[in-house]
Formats: sequence, structure tokens, C-alpha cells
Amino acid sequence: MRIGDISWFDERENLFNRNIIKLELSASCNASCVFCHMFRDKRKSTGFMSFENLIDFIHVNGEYLQSSHFEIEPFFNGETLIHPRCLDMMEEIANANITLGELDTNFGMRINIPRLARLPLRRITVNIGGLDSYTNRLVMNTDLEQALNNVKALMEDRRRTFDVCMKMNPVRANIHQLGDMDSFVRNIHPELHWKAQKTGLPVPTDLSHEERAIFIRNVYTSERPDLFRFQLDGLGVDSVVPRNFRCLYMTPCVNSNGSVTLCAHDQLRHFNFGNAFHDHLEDIFASADYQLTMKMGRQRGLEICHGCN
Repeated sequence: MRIGDISWFDERENLFNRNIIKLELSASCNASCVFCHMFRDKRKSTGFMSFENLIDFIHVNGEYLQSSHFEIEPFFNGETLIHPRCLDMMEEIANANITLGELDTNFGMRINIPRLARLPLRRITVNIGGLDSYTNRLVMNTDLEQALNNVKALMEDRRRTFDVCMKMNPVRANIHQLGDMDSFVRNIHPELHWKAQKTGLPVPTDLSHEERAIFIRNVYTSERPDLFRFQLDGLGVDSVVPRNFRCLYMTPCVNSNGSVTLCAHDQLRHFNFGNAFHDHLEDIFASADYQLTMKMGRQRGLEICHGCN
């Protein structure tokens, strides 16, 4: 990824060319991102996956994950690095010869940087809400100073083998800062990458028409339609049109309680195809129920697909 690239995710036309499973080590989050409706929703699950359950997951599925060349992305629906045993858990995954993929974090917490730097991750992506503390509070309400200190320390650690990328999701409150992000990132470290991740519309499908309209008006702007993953003509809820009508993202997720769903957009756990702490993922993925649901999802035929982008 070159410095300043738009995320390749937004430009691709095919499904992932890597086998990826999202593992929700933490369903809780220390952020309140304006572009994420879930932190407002009282139905959102919270809590941590236990270390013991992770060991069960590895024991049951480790051989399959290795032979099928799966990558584990250790985040989904929460902030991984607030888990008190997150580093232990990622080390256990790596020690079991299971590939670690990308870790997405707001980095606004104290963390053992030397230990984190030794993890064989593919990449760490650090999400910031703005280039100053005021804008960051409006957009994400995280500790920007702590995040930047963590990034600097990580970039200076010579044992680090993975890429580090900073990301900003454009919304109404920070869109004016995108032009300054390249110089901002270069001042932190000349080898640091960044991307403007096109902002999606991550809202539960059962929100009312009025709730969706309020969310859109408060978060988005029609000033730069190229920075969103959906067509936005004006700010009315009826103007939201997905740009891709074939799903590009069906990525299985193991929730913190072990339940398996087929997509990261299933934030309210509508689907449960089994429990990966004692059920084999190979059998779950091969089941007729999972295969049929996956087929429907790829054609946007599920409830959670309505309005998804």
C-alpha cells in the first residue's frame, strides 16, 4: 500500500483472495465512534472472550486453520487491546502456527509495545477520528495523544516485522482535515502509511426510517460523495443506495461467546451456526445451512444485507 492510497478494499471487484476469520476477543469498546451506531444500541453485546475458551477454540480448530491457510483477524465489534489478556491470546494463536492477519485498533490505551511488536501480525491499522484532540473527541472520543505515542513507539521498535497504517473514516466533522493527513503522518514517522477508509453505513437493519435519517444527517455530508461506500444524493434516508450489489465481504466471525456467524455486518448476532469452542469450523462451513445462507448473502438476500455497503 502506498502512502495516501484509498483502501484497496473499496476498489476491489472480487471476494477476498485470502481465507479470513474474524475472532472477537473483545465485544466491548473504549470508543464511541460517531459513524458506528452500535455503541448507542443497548442490544450490543459486551464482554471478553475468556483465555480458556480461546485455548478450546485452538484445540478444536487449530489443525483445520493451519491446513486451510486461514488468517485470524483478532478483532470484530469491539476494541481488542482493552482485553486484559489480549497479548497472551494473540501469542497463543501464533504459537499454534495459526496465521495472524490484520489488527484494527484505536490504540488509545496503554499497551506493552515491545511485546506487541514481536507478534507476527500482517498489519496494525490505527483508526483516528481527527488530526487534533478536539476533532478526535467529536468523531471517536478516544485518547489521541496516547494513540500517537503508541504509534511512534511501535514504529521505532526494530523487532517489528509488520506494517503500520493510520486510518481516518471521513465524516462531517473531520472531512476538512483529509488534505493535511499526509503531512501529519509523515511528521510522525516517514515510513508510516495511511489511508482514507471510505465510510460505510454500519447500522442495524431493524432501525426505523426516522432513526436512520437522523443518523445520516448527523454523521455524513454530501460534500464529498466519493468518500462513502454508498451513493448519497442529499441527506435523506431514501437516498442511500449501495454501490456494490454483489457482496464483497462475507467473512465468517467467531463471537466472544463462541457463536459462529457468516458476516461482520451481523452485529446483533442474528445467525448462530454452531459454537467454535467445541464444534469444528470445518463441519460448520460445510453444513447445508451455512452454505445456503452464504449463497443468499452473496446475492444480498438476507435481512442483514438490506442497506449494507
